Amino acid sequence: MVQILINVKVDWIDKEAPTGSIEFNITSKTNQSVIATLIPSEEVTGTNNTESEDPLKYEFTENGEFTFEYVDKIGHRGSTTAIVDWIDKVKPQATLVYDITEETESNVTVTVEFNDGNNTYTFTKNGEFKFEFVDEAGNTNSITAEVTWIKEKEPEENPDEDDEITSSIYEIEDNIIRKVPLNLEMSEFIKNIQSKKDIIIKDKNQNVLNETSKIGTGMKAYVGEN
Repeated sequence: MVQILINVKVDWIDKEAPTGSIEFNITSKTNQSVIATLIPSEEVTGTNNTESEDPLKYEFTENGEFTFEYVDKIGHRGSTTAIVDWIDKVKPQATLVYDITEETESNVTVTVEFNDGNNTYTFTKNGEFKFEFVDEAGNTNSITAEVTWIKEKEPEENPDEDDEITSSIYEIEDNIIRKVPLNLEMSEFIKNIQSKKDIIIKDKNQNVLNETSKIGTGMKAYVGEN
């Protein structure tokens, strides 16, 4: 009798539960939804995300966690948890700081301050300016600065014009006043000339005349510092 030994190989017994890893479509800070996809170690069927078109995908609209539950072909069950903490939908906030807050004739510089830095805008006159900004996640916001306390500067006076003398009675040309009557008192002479600054009359010896002094040839009228 011949004895024959037969070896039979069985390799379809599976006693291990399926496992999985998670892939995300966005992995940095964002204000958009994040899609988590289960990557299983073998072919599985999702059992707890059945409302989704793809039970192996889950959409995070806010930070949190979700556990995929699944089963392989022979009934072994597994689970894998996805965690998202980088969704940021909060608008960035800012504050305004003015370098001058009281009535002024100077320019006013306003600084908008927020966590990541600052920007400035200088007002040369009263008005508004809108700062617009965006954070790392893509959230946008704006804040409006308003200045109402800048006084309009008075027009600068021309020094040469301030030192001028005019008259509707006397003839004035080349810094010489002509057609002044004889024996005219200084008080009457002053009434007939005009200037934006005080006028002082001095004689040939640089003496200042008083109101009753008589005007004579060679006297000089001093206006301001000239």
